[in-house]
Amino acid sequence: MTPHAMEKEGEVCWNELMARDSAAGFEFYSELFQWKIVDRMDMGPMGTYLIYGIGERPFAV
Repeated sequence: MTPHAMEKEGEVCWNELMARDSAAGFEFYSELFQWKIVDRMDMGPMGTYLIYGIGERPFAV
Protein backbone atom coordinates (compact mmCIF):
# COMPACT_ATOMS: atom_id res chain seq x y z
CA MET A 1 0.00 0.00 0.00
CA THR A 2 1.53 3.33 -1.01
CA PRO A 3 0.52 6.70 0.46
CA HIS A 4 -1.64 9.02 -1.64
CA ALA A 5 -3.64 12.21 -1.21
CA MET A 6 -7.15 10.71 -1.34
CA GLU A 7 -8.74 7.45 -0.23
CA LYS A 8 -9.35 4.83 -2.87
CA GLU A 9 -12.30 2.47 -3.04
CA GLY A 10 -11.63 -0.59 -0.88
CA GLU A 11 -9.21 1.15 1.50
CA VAL A 12 -9.71 2.00 5.14
CA CYS A 13 -10.09 5.71 5.82
CA TRP A 14 -11.39 5.52 9.40
CA ASN A 15 -8.55 4.77 11.75
CA GLU A 16 -9.85 4.79 15.32
CA LEU A 17 -12.00 2.27 17.12
CA MET A 18 -12.85 2.37 20.82
CA ALA A 19 -13.68 -1.12 22.04
CA ARG A 20 -14.30 -2.82 25.37
CA ASP A 21 -12.36 -5.87 24.19
CA SER A 22 -9.42 -4.55 22.16
CA ALA A 23 -7.83 -8.01 21.97
CA ALA A 24 -10.91 -9.42 20.21
CA GLY A 25 -11.05 -6.37 17.92
CA PHE A 26 -7.42 -6.76 16.98
CA GLU A 27 -7.85 -10.50 16.37
CA PHE A 28 -10.79 -9.82 14.05
CA TYR A 29 -9.06 -7.10 11.99
CA SER A 30 -5.71 -8.86 11.88
CA GLU A 31 -7.36 -11.97 10.43
CA LEU A 32 -9.52 -9.96 8.03
CA PHE A 33 -6.82 -7.59 6.70
CA GLN A 34 -3.52 -9.21 7.82
CA TRP A 35 -2.82 -6.18 10.04
CA LYS A 36 -0.34 -6.31 12.89
CA ILE A 37 0.45 -3.98 15.77
CA VAL A 38 3.48 -1.87 14.84
CA ASP A 39 3.46 0.48 17.85
CA ARG A 40 1.73 1.06 21.19
CA MET A 41 1.21 4.24 23.19
CA ASP A 42 0.26 4.27 26.88
CA MET A 43 -2.77 6.55 27.28
CA GLY A 44 -2.93 6.23 31.08
CA PRO A 45 -6.41 5.42 32.41
CA MET A 46 -7.81 5.39 28.85
CA GLY A 47 -5.76 2.29 28.03
CA THR A 48 -3.25 1.60 25.29
CA TYR A 49 -3.43 3.21 21.85
CA LEU A 50 -2.51 0.63 19.22
CA ILE A 51 -1.10 1.58 15.84
CA TYR A 52 -1.74 -1.02 13.17
CA GLY A 53 0.18 -1.58 9.99
CA ILE A 54 0.97 -3.97 7.21
CA GLY A 55 4.47 -5.35 7.56
CA GLU A 56 6.46 -2.76 9.50
CA ARG A 57 4.71 0.24 7.92
CA PRO A 58 2.15 1.97 10.16
CA PHE A 59 -0.96 3.31 8.48
CA ALA A 60 -3.26 4.30 11.35
CA VAL A 61 -1.40 7.45 12.40
